[in-house]
Amino acid sequence: MRQNRFLDGYYSELNSKKEVNFNGAEPIVKKTELISEIGADVKQKSRMKRLGLMVISALICGVAFTFMGCKEKGCESHKEKVSLMESDKGTIFEKAVVLYEDEKYLVKTPLPYFLNDMEERNGYYHGYNVDTAAIISDGKTSNLLYLSSYFEKSLCDDTTTDFLRSGQCYIYNKKTKGTIKKIVVEHKDCHYAPLVGHGEINFYINNVLFLSIGTWIS
Repeated sequence: MRQNRFLDGYYSELNSKKEVNFNGAEPIVKKTELISEIGADVKQKSRMKRLGLMVISALICGVAFTFMGCKEKGCESHKEKVSLMESDKGTIFEKAVVLYEDEKYLVKTPLPYFLNDMEERNGYYHGYNVDTAAIISDGKTSNLLYLSSYFEKSLCDDTTTDFLRSGQCYIYNKKTKGTIKKIVVEHKDCHYAPLVGHGEINFYINNVLFLSIGTWIS
């Protein structure tokens, strides 16, 4: 059968440009050269991929190293020992406010101490006005009040910090059923860059951190 002249011309051009043989049915590609080209292309892409991963890993490690270095060098802290109330007995503790509690410790202060602290804050800080009416009312009928029932977390943290720093509180060790007489207070400020940093107060019992409260961040 005579082939179409258009197809003859097409396949002739195809053979000359792509080195393809045509026998009248289908073009047959030179497999060896094709496989070689594909293999080279795959290897090239694989090398580029590995190189890209190495660059990304190096950047991540560099950033992490820089940050850790800044954090270590940019932080200043000082520690002080604070003596606490050694007993929760007596008339002063007939009514108390639990400032903080977890599975190991319970921190509380006498209700009169707490109310006095709130009164001083209201008078000292401009615009600071803590409503203690509910606490005073509940204190008439309850011997143990929980600070978290009345204040939001930020105010609870501030109040707990004040009492731990002043030592006007009692810490009960739930596991040993004993009294914690002293703690270490660490004041820590970190400046990673201009206008970038944070501050915190850490509290230690027997050199073990038991509470950390943030004081500022920017």
